Amino acid sequence: MIVLVIGLVIGFGALLLADLSPSEAKLTRRQVTLNALEQAKSGLLAYAVAWPKKENFGSTPDTLGQLRGPGRLPCPDRDNNGGADTGSCGTASGSGGQASRIGRLPWRTLGLPDLRDGSGERLWYAVSSAYKTNEPMLGFNPDTGLGTISVRDASGMLRHDGTNTDLYNAEMGGVAAVIIAPGPPIQRWQDASGSVRVFQDRGCTGPGCDADGSCKPPATSVAACNPVNYLEKAWGLGGDEDNADFIDRNDSRGGNGNGFISGPISAPDGTIYLNDELVVITYSEIMLVIMNKVALEVANCMESYAAKSNNWGRYPYPAPICRSGAMVSNQWSDRDQILFGRVPDPPFDTTRPDSMDTMDDTWNSSTALGCTLGSSATVDEWWDGWKSHVFVAIAENYKPGSSPPPACTATSCLQVVDRSGNLVAQNKRLAILVSSAALSGVSPSQSRSSLPSSDARLARNYLELTNKDLELLNNLGPISECADMAPHPPPCSPLSLCNKITVNKASADFNDVVIYFPR
Repeated sequence: MIVLVIGLVIGFGALLLADLSPSEAKLTRRQVTLNALEQAKSGLLAYAVAWPKKENFGSTPDTLGQLRGPGRLPCPDRDNNGGADTGSCGTASGSGGQASRIGRLPWRTLGLPDLRDGSGERLWYAVSSAYKTNEPMLGFNPDTGLGTISVRDASGMLRHDGTNTDLYNAEMGGVAAVIIAPGPPIQRWQDASGSVRVFQDRGCTGPGCDADGSCKPPATSVAACNPVNYLEKAWGLGGDEDNADFIDRNDSRGGNGNGFISGPISAPDGTIYLNDELVVITYSEIMLVIMNKVALEVANCMESYAAKSNNWGRYPYPAPICRSGAMVSNQWSDRDQILFGRVPDPPFDTTRPDSMDTMDDTWNSSTALGCTLGSSATVDEWWDGWKSHVFVAIAENYKPGSSPPPACTATSCLQVVDRSGNLVAQNKRLAILVSSAALSGVSPSQSRSSLPSSDARLARNYLELTNKDLELLNNLGPISECADMAPHPPPCSPLSLCNKITVNKASADFNDVVIYFPR
C-alpha cells in the first residue's frame, strides 16, 4: 500500500510538472528538494534523541544502546537498501573507516518515507565521527562534541570549520551531519578546466545489483552506489573541494578542512558543474535537543525515585559542586543539607540517615524505561561524559525526610524567572540544569578543564545569570573536602533571595537548558 501511494504521488507530480512552464517546473523541483532536505534533517534530529528504546533496559538490556546514549546519528546507507549500515562506520576517533561515513540517507532506519529530491534522486548523507552511532566516541558532552565536518558555501567561503577546537566558537566549528540532494546526473569535471569530463553513471545492472536495486559488496564498485556518480568537485574553490570524499577525525583535526561545498556552482560559460545542494545539522541545533534529552533522563531518575512510597515524594541530596570537581573518593556522593549541586552517584550516603533510614539509597533502574543513571558499567558509559554538565536544584520542602513534604511557600520551593528577574513560575520542587559549551560573553569568561579540576568546582564556569548563584542555597562551611576553597559565601537567608532558576533563550551570555517540575 505504501509503495502504491508513493507511486501515485510520483505519477501525479509528473503530470503536474508536465503542465507547468519551464520556470515554474524548476521552482517546483526546487521546493521538492528543499522539503526533502528539511524532512531528512528533522528525522535525524528526532533519531538523535529517540533513546533509550524500550528494549534497552530491563532484564535483557541492549548494552550497545546504553553505551551510545542520546545524541548519536546513524551510519549511512551505502548499499541503497534504505537502512543504515549495521557494521561500523569508522573507529571511535574517526581515524579509520572514513569512506563508510558517506552514503545515502538511511530513510528506513529513520522511519521516514523514501525521500527524493526534485530530480527524483534519493538523498545522500555524511555523518561526523563525533556523532556516529556505531563505535561511538566516548566521553561525549558539549565540550567534546564539536562537529568535525567542514562546509563551504557556493562561493567557496568556509562556513563551518571542522578543524576548529575553540569552544567559544563552537557554532562556527564543524557540523554533525550533512544531507545532500545530488540533483540530476551531469558531467563530472576531471580537471580544473573541464577539458576532461565523465558523465555520471547511476545504473544498477549486472551482477553487482540485487533485484531490488541495492548494491552488493563492495558497494562503491557499483555505479549506483559510488558517490562520484552523484556528487561533484568544485575546482578552484576551497582547495578543489570534492563532495565525494571528506575527512572528519575528532582526535586530530588538521585534515578536517576537506569537507563539503554547497551548489549549484557554474563555470564562466554558465555550465553547471556542481549541482549538489546541502543542508547541515550544526553544533547548536543538535546540542540543544541532546541537552533537553539529558535533562529529561535525569528528571526521570529523580521523579521515579521520589514516586516510590518509602521516599515520600522527596529527592536525594545533590553532590556539592566544590567536591564533585575534586580528587576525592566521595566526589560524587550526596551531602547532608545540600539543595543545589551535581547529580549524585548511588549509594546515597546522607539521604537515608536524614530520612531516618526510610528512603532508598539508589535509583530505580530495574524496569523498562527506568533510570539510565544506574550502576552498571554499560549504563554509566554515556552518563560519565555528561556528569560535570548537569546540575540539580531541589526545594527545601522536598529534601530528604521521613514524612510527606509540607505545602510550598516562596521560601521553601523554587521560583522560575526570566533573564530580567521577572517571575515566570513558582512553587517548583525540582529543577534540572544542563550547561552547554563554555561562553566568552560572560565576565569572567567561562573556563573548563577535565575533571578533577578547580574550574569544575565553580558553578559560574558552567551556568549563567541566577543559575550560577544557586549554590548560595547551601552551607558549604562544614564540607571538609571544600575547605581549600574557603572562605565560602554565607548561605541565603531567607532562601527566597536565591532560589530563583533562570529560563531563557540562548544568547551570547546564556546557554543553559532548564526543565522544572511540576511543569
